[in-house]
Amino acid sequence: VDCDKISQNLIASFVAGQCKKYNKQITAPALNTLFNYTLGDMSKIDNEVVKLVNYIGDRDIIQQEDVVEIVTKSVEFQIFELTEALAKKNSEKVYEILNFLKSKKDSYRSIISLIYNHFRRLFHISISKCNKSELSTMLGVKEFAVTKSLEQTKMFTKKQLKAINDLCMQLDYDVKQSKTSVEMAVEYLILTILNY
Repeated sequence: VDCDKISQNLIASFVAGQCKKYNKQITAPALNTLFNYTLGDMSKIDNEVVKLVNYIGDRDIIQQEDVVEIVTKSVEFQIFELTEALAKKNSEKVYEILNFLKSKKDSYRSIISLIYNHFRRLFHISISKCNKSELSTMLGVKEFAVTKSLEQTKMFTKKQLKAINDLCMQLDYDVKQSKTSVEMAVEYLILTILNY
């Protein structure tokens, strides 16, 4: 059984078919945002399309603004947004995302691990000589994720990525050993990265 995520083209066809059932359409930017927010997870997309159709009511076309307003972003996408905001030193956006994650207690407990995994991927991509396809296979992610990560690696030096990984590893260990709380570890990590 192949449980890999489905290609963006196939998802676009699926979403168009779902929208047609309700006599609706979706714009290309809205579809792209939906794909990004759900990371191409078909079951999430199916649920979100139903929400969107109900949300727009009598209107015929789902716009990007509708997706931004109503679709629930996956935790992984929020971590991507968080690291992007960290790289751009946008502390307002960083704390907006963190506050949202804090409201979801289960997600917040694993935030150090999620940030660590993301920065570890960035570090491996930054030091690798492999192409996107090879990196995708090696890291077990889609090429789309590698492309997005490549964009982010340009915002950090290799030395910074190594230091962030070392810090994440230490903080993850400290949290698991009850030497610090998740909240304190996250705050320390965020402030350290913002000050690089």
